[in-house]
Amino acid sequence: MLNPSLILASSSAIRADILRNAGVSFEVIPSDVDERAVQNTFSGTDHCVLARELAYAKAQSVSNLHKTSVVLGVDQVLVFNGKRFDKPKSLEEASLHLQELNGQTHVLSTAVVAFDNARCIWEHQAHVEVTFRKMSSDFMQRYIHENKEKILFSLGCCLIEGTGAQLIERVKGDYFAVLGLPLFPVLGFLRDREVLAI
Repeated sequence: MLNPSLILASSSAIRADILRNAGVSFEVIPSDVDERAVQNTFSGTDHCVLARELAYAKAQSVSNLHKTSVVLGVDQVLVFNGKRFDKPKSLEEASLHLQELNGQTHVLSTAVVAFDNARCIWEHQAHVEVTFRKMSSDFMQRYIHENKEKILFSLGCCLIEGTGAQLIERVKGDYFAVLGLPLFPVLGFLRDREVLAI
């Protein structure tokens, strides 16, 4: 018997669009997890683990309030040369991020954790290598100006679903994971859990 009750514990419009475009029925209920607090208490040296901890905390938080639903928590981190990049807080910081990543390869780690009845039942992590092409300063400033505040919601300022595709030379790994949700593993899990018809 299908259980259609699925919650995406994320405020990301792109993640919601990915699921919706794949024909998945769900409800969006963002978690109230203080991401900064989780980041500040993170003591590990492997920044990729942080994505899993954040996704876990988000799924758990929402599942505690909605125990009869399957809850997906998702998070993503960007690491370059051992340094973790957060979303830029200003257009000036976005410019600094693009300058640092210009012509370089960074790693995006996207973690998905599923909870049911306040219990973790599944998790998946995708690591993708993204190489930015070598860009001129004029191009980067024009890109920032044309996208303005939208890039403040994107790790690496890369709106790959739009004009940000022009930043990229190559992607090694799951395209959907770059967007923020590794779709095919998630769909497989939802079928196994009978949230989706097989």
